[in-house]
Amino acid sequence: MQRGWVNYFLDLALGLNALFMGTSGLVMWLVLPCRGGGRGFRGGRAVLEGIGAESFLGLEHNSWRLLHEWAGVALLCLLTIHLILH
Repeated sequence: MQRGWVNYFLDLALGLNALFMGTSGLVMWLVLPCRGGGRGFRGGRAVLEGIGAESFLGLEHNSWRLLHEWAGVALLCLLTIHLILH
């Protein structure tokens, strides 16, 4: 495979990963309440509090946090590969 295609797919993976991290960060901040209280948007109260948002797309806050953290690890790995290739 040519080097240009490798860079293209690597950049695509970096972009999609960054998009997922941004989305999951916003979901944790704006949609899901924190269990500890006092943190997050409006003191940890959910934006969708009228409907009692305890989960979003079937995942609770801790699951979203875990996905967000592992996406960050993947982003660092992809970024390291990107820097090595350049």
